[in-house]
Amino acid sequence: MIEIRPVIGRGAARPPLQLYDVFVKVADARSFVGASKLIGISQPAVSQAIARLEDFYPGDLFVRRRGASLALTPVGEALLPHAKAMLRSADQSFIQTEAASKSEIGQLSVGFHTGIAQGALRDAICAFRAECPDVELKLVEAAPRELHAQLCDHAVDLVIAAFMPNLGGCGFAQEHLWTERLIAILPEGHALADGDSLSWGDVADDADHSAIRWRRPLRLSRYHRRYRTARS
Repeated sequence: MIEIRPVIGRGAARPPLQLYDVFVKVADARSFVGASKLIGISQPAVSQAIARLEDFYPGDLFVRRRGASLALTPVGEALLPHAKAMLRSADQSFIQTEAASKSEIGQLSVGFHTGIAQGALRDAICAFRAECPDVELKLVEAAPRELHAQLCDHAVDLVIAAFMPNLGGCGFAQEHLWTERLIAILPEGHALADGDSLSWGDVADDADHSAIRWRRPLRLSRYHRRYRTARS
């Protein structure tokens, strides 16, 4: 006999998710004893869990006949696919949140300043895309000053740039990634032209530093060799 009872949970409380897990196990095993073995709890605990769950719905979930396997009632049949969907959704939420905590999904906005898109940064972006294909990567190219402003406004998540101010103590973490040489192209007769190398201090102290043009070695290596050959 199927008992019809008033629903006590609708609009008030919701059954704990564990009760749905017990319900699905009982439905699969068609037995309280079989479900208790699958779950690893006692048979009375299984029966109590089903009784608690039934209090939230307008009728019994199982037809109980002595000497026969349990059978789902129409209420139980209606509930079963929803119970399985809730459990799958809960499992998926654990997977998704763990992936988000490891930056394996979601969106990442990376700012970089003009001129460093090649070399180490390009290789790092390619490696990141291969390792985290489910992360939507947004690249923002701008001058260091503009990138700093966007970082403060939370418009970008990460900035990779040279010539940035020291951001320590501003709520940001700052880390040195790599060092890259630059080639300085100087006018003939410039005061710094006779040295083998330059430092930023040399450039800062030079009154005519606006005449210096900077290039990355990878782009201008051929030009640099021809220039040396022409002078020799």
